[in-house]
Amino acid sequence: MLTIVGLLTIATVVLLLVTGRVTPIAAFSLPALGAALFLGHGASDLAGFFESGIGQVVNIAVMFVFAILMFGTLADLGLFDPLVRVILRVTGGNIVAICVGTVILAVICQLDGAGPTTLLVTIAALLPTYRRLGMSPLLLLSLTTLSIGLMNLTPWGGPLARASAVTGIDVAELWRPLIPLQLIGVVLLIGIAVVLGMRERRRIGTRVPEPALVGGGPPSGTDDSAGDGADGERPDGTGADTEARDDDTPAVDPTAGRPDPSMLRGTHTFRMWFNLAVALGTMGLLVTGTLPPGYAFLLGASVVLVVNFRSRDDQMAQMRRHAPNGLTLAAIILAAGTFLGVMSETGMLESVALDLIAVLPQWLVENLHILFGFLSVPLDFVLSVDAYWFALFPVVLEVTGTTDISTTTILYSMLIGNTISSILGPLNPVIWLALSLVRAEFAAYVRYVFPWMWGFSLALFGAAILLGLVQI
Repeated sequence: MLTIVGLLTIATVVLLLVTGRVTPIAAFSLPALGAALFLGHGASDLAGFFESGIGQVVNIAVMFVFAILMFGTLADLGLFDPLVRVILRVTGGNIVAICVGTVILAVICQLDGAGPTTLLVTIAALLPTYRRLGMSPLLLLSLTTLSIGLMNLTPWGGPLARASAVTGIDVAELWRPLIPLQLIGVVLLIGIAVVLGMRERRRIGTRVPEPALVGGGPPSGTDDSAGDGADGERPDGTGADTEARDDDTPAVDPTAGRPDPSMLRGTHTFRMWFNLAVALGTMGLLVTGTLPPGYAFLLGASVVLVVNFRSRDDQMAQMRRHAPNGLTLAAIILAAGTFLGVMSETGMLESVALDLIAVLPQWLVENLHILFGFLSVPLDFVLSVDAYWFALFPVVLEVTGTTDISTTTILYSMLIGNTISSILGPLNPVIWLALSLVRAEFAAYVRYVFPWMWGFSLALFGAAILLGLVQI
């Protein structure tokens, strides 16, 4: 009975998350409540389940709130603006260099953990240059989303925090071994950018000189309609209307909504250097484990607000600006905690795992982490990130609990591919923002990026094995 109710509960949660008919907090809380009541548990039991589940994830929720506030404020204050200008100046008209610059810019911007912000900044800065050179907007989008996926391995990126909430292992402890893997990933991404840049240069058939980057029209020696088909659609999947917007105006304004200068203290130069020091100091606290992540981000956010903004009202206005994102993610994490509390304390999770162990062949159970290392990218098409980590991952942990496979091996095996493909599947609303920015079709984007994304995740999975993060 426990297994049947448990499987039905998990399936209901996944279905609700996939279809998007209710909010994630409702998807996590209501089916679990129904299952617990059906199994005969009363109000006192439910209170215990709630407290047990919340206790597992409260630290993660706190970290999300303050990390989003700190990094969001630093981005609003223009901490990354000099990097954008340097990359645009250095890359000039070299197509390969522009591709490499795209990766570097997106990697740095994604340090705040906000994928939409990275998309807005990177695409707004580079899309006009891509258009003037006749480069595919899908190339820009693909390099950006690959970079976002890699940098989502940070504790405040999302997937790692969810994994920490399920396992109870401190998120900073999980992240520190991943730092070398992320550095390897950056090198691999630059290699991918070079290869794709060379391919794009061959497609265009010319190298545009740097002076051509100044001015409104297409650069000399370049056919702005190169590659257009008879029906006006480009082979890269962007419509003909994209070319009609080939001008110097970015699709979005990355500076929209930034604080009014009258709200800020000190000079711009002082704020830039001070904020950089705060960001590096906070990262240092995380890497060394000196303070818990939530406390480190609380202190960092507090210092940034007090030093940069003149009055209490200005500081509160900045907090309100980022409150929706922080509270939304925190609420989802807390609701997922209650779901895990009910599933664990009622015995449903253990019962499902034991029955699966009895059905699955032993060789598959012992190599389940390898299977997920290969299939986590395709799974992104059918599971949302919450369904993946809060419905599927706990079951996999229970199933493999009878083997010698460590919890961290399972975690890292399921983490890498899922994180790299975080902006791929149709269930992630950010993908629709990304496609709208470059005016591309979903199918064209998937055809363009999927082989590179899956190959990149498998290369990182192999690196994780060599680094000892994944035991085989």
